Amino acid sequence: MKIGYKKVWGILCLMLSGLSCCLVVAFNQTGEAIPLAIVGVFWLFFVLGILLLTRSYVEVWKEILIIKPLIGSGVKRYSYQSSKDFSIEEDEVLLINNGTRQKLPVSKWLVDKRGWTSFLEWIKAGQ
Repeated sequence: MKIGYKKVWGILCLMLSGLSCCLVVAFNQTGEAIPLAIVGVFWLFFVLGILLLTRSYVEVWKEILIIKPLIGSGVKRYSYQSSKDFSIEEDEVLLINNGTRQKLPVSKWLVDKRGWTSFLEWIKAGQ
């Protein structure tokens, strides 16, 4: 099961990228020099928007859960035996492994609602 980022954040970033593009056009029409910061903001929000819309945030495979960062290579892998090893408390995902409880770095406000619901149902089905 692959769970992506919340689409609203990607759309918002692309809209901000479009706004900065409009500023570039406005500066171009007035004949003034285009501030480099506006061009940088355009590319920053454009890349973030595309990444938020296309990358998966959490992947659940047989006996391994993978949490991927939006940018970079800091992938975190967590081993588990079954969905019974997970617990949800106060909107936090906990992994119970050999009696120790570990909070997983999954932010509910970042995760896609449909994917989050599927993940919660998978956890509840195992208990």
